[in-house]
Amino acid sequence: LVQYKKKHRPLKVKLIDDTVKTVLVDDSLLVWEIVDTIGEKLSIKNAEEYSLARADGSSWLHPNQPLIEQGVEEKDTVLLK
Repeated sequence: LVQYKKKHRPLKVKLIDDTVKTVLVDDSLLVWEIVDTIGEKLSIKNAEEYSLARADGSSWLHPNQPLIEQGVEEKDTVLLK
């Protein structure tokens, strides 16, 4: 079964101050590359010190895998910590 998806997708990112921002990201990038992209778009200095976690705080996302391989769907929100 082959599924075709768009390369870019909106990603809902919850920040430390509980605000939620929507950022357009390349779905084929690895998590650490997505964190860099988020850092650039939100003007966050030292973005390499941040990482992404599931919105419920249950687990951190692996930095060397894409979001889709970790089960993060378009409707999901991630935490930037």
